[in-house]
Formats: sequence, structure tokens, C-alpha cells
Amino acid sequence: MLARVWKMDPRLVETRSIDTTIARLREKMGKRNSAVIRTLRGRGYVWEDGA
Repeated sequence: MLARVWKMDPRLVETRSIDTTIARLREKMGKRNSAVIRTLRGRGYVWEDGA
């Protein structure tokens, strides 16, 4: 996401921007739909279609 959306090199950045963005998306989506964004511990996030 850092590279594609914000054009930043993720290896050079220590930021919680993605975590914060995902948390805000989940909040806006509500409890029923927040599960479509799955956390892969130590790797990142996955959008799950049809979840």
C-alpha cells in the first residue's frame, strides 16, 4: 500500500499509517463487513472477496 498508494519505499519507512488506515476502514465498514480485510500477522493485510 505504501508503494502503490503513497509512492513510498516501504523498506525505508517506519510508520503506522497502514495500520491506522485499515482500522479506519474497518470502523467505517461496520462490524458485519470489517471481516473482509484479514490481517496476516507479520505480513500485512488481505482483502477477501465474498467474506
